[in-house]
Amino acid sequence: FPSHDTCHERAETAVETKMKLPVRELKEHDELFWWLLEGEPVALINLDAHSDMAMFDGSLGIGNFISKLIQMGKVTEVFWVRDPRSIDFEDGVHEFDMGQMYSNSLALAASLPRPFYFVQQAYLTPDQMLSPRPVRMTVVSTPDRLPDLKDTPWVLSVDFDYFSCRNPNAGALAGFVRILGPDFIGDFYRRGKAIRTKNEWDAFAQTAETNHPGITQAVAGGLFPEYTATRNEIQAKILAANRWLTGSADFGLCRGLYSVESLGSGFTGREEHKLILEYVKLWFSFLKGAVK
Repeated sequence: FPSHDTCHERAETAVETKMKLPVRELKEHDELFWWLLEGEPVALINLDAHSDMAMFDGSLGIGNFISKLIQMGKVTEVFWVRDPRSIDFEDGVHEFDMGQMYSNSLALAASLPRPFYFVQQAYLTPDQMLSPRPVRMTVVSTPDRLPDLKDTPWVLSVDFDYFSCRNPNAGALAGFVRILGPDFIGDFYRRGKAIRTKNEWDAFAQTAETNHPGITQAVAGGLFPEYTATRNEIQAKILAANRWLTGSADFGLCRGLYSVESLGSGFTGREEHKLILEYVKLWFSFLKGAVK
């Protein structure tokens, strides 16, 4: 754990090709926006408990910075490696359009008909938005399922909440669970998640809000994954990513490695943070090798 020799061989290859490989530690994920502004367009490989694929609403945040980078042409494609408990999007390739919501607005909209965008009121069809552009997002539940990136510059971003995630929004949902019971909430979530048209969603949400004001946002925010990391789980996830990186990843096309601690947002607990930091820093040091 991890493969020392293989990691160093990849690092030495990077040295031989005189590649500068930045390795940076970020506090919150939207800091990545400013680093990617400086370089060439890249594919983003994001190991994260959350997709961070919310639509930019005029104010940059930890959940919407990727869509702004896509609009600016700085991110060409997104590969989200999710924890299997993450719920934003199912595994697979999601192709849709993204564009300006309306004239004289910085807000963006997406044409992917999923509750993730219905809840944000960020869903529009391509003919309803301004300057639509295609978006391709590949979602996998383990790095081993990432496709090969051929002739594509890329960066790797690893959010600590990928390994251990807390949910600062869980309190609002807990109140509805106490009142209505877990079975009701579970059924409500399953019915909402299955909706694939805006009209059906609007009718569903209107009925829900009439009977239980606030339930739609509470369920949407409260069902993000929450799990405590074990040492074995952290090691297994790092090894899975390492197998992909040292197997098919082309470090000659890597433009940076970024780790994100997610303490300020509340997604990574302090107790788990120390354990994650120990292993992620060790792993990144192997990947970096002698590259300065």
